Amino acid sequence: MDKAAQATRPEGNSEMRSNGINRLCALCRNHGLKIPVKGHKRFCGYRLCLCKECCLVKERQRVVAMHLYFRRAQEQEEADRGASRDRSGEDVNGGE
Repeated sequence: MDKAAQATRPEGNSEMRSNGINRLCALCRNHGLKIPVKGHKRFCGYRLCLCKECCLVKERQRVVAMHLYFRRAQEQEEADRGASRDRSGEDVNGGE
C-alpha cells in the first residue's frame, strides 16, 4: 500500500477522529484553508485575526472552554464530597 492510500485510512492518520472525520482549524477554514488542527495552534496564521468570523469562533471556543471548566469543577466537587462521606463512615447508599 502506498503512503497516499495509507494517509486516507483512519488508522494510518493520527489526525482523524474515531469516526474518520478530520478536525480542521476553524480560523483557517474561515479563510478558505483546510489545515488539520493537530500541532497547528501555535503556528496558525489567523490566530490574531480580528475579522468577524474569527472573532465569533474565538468567542465560541471561550464559551465551550468555560463550560468544560465548570463541568469538571462540579464533577471534582461531587467526587470530593463522595470521598469525604466514605471516610466519615456515613452510609453511601443513603440508608437503605
